[in-house]
Amino acid sequence: MNATDSHPNSDIETALAACRKAGLTTIRGGDGPIWGWAECATGARRISVPAHPADPARQVTRLMIFLDSHVTHRVRRRPAPRVRSGR
Repeated sequence: MNATDSHPNSDIETALAACRKAGLTTIRGGDGPIWGWAECATGARRISVPAHPADPARQVTRLMIFLDSHVTHRVRRRPAPRVRSGR
């Protein structure tokens, strides 16, 4: 990713960097109102990222919630260990 692909808002770019580090893919869109998307590796789930959101802090929160749901979605759930009685 080069400098022209980075998001114009530094807080959102930091959130996108955290998403990339966790394994999400960021896809740069065109020059319209949508900057691009953050999506899981399979492409099954994605979230749009506006170029100039009215409330950047809300967009950062949306990205962090998406990232959290991605991380918890990837974690394998193990069944609870069985406790054997001493009888």
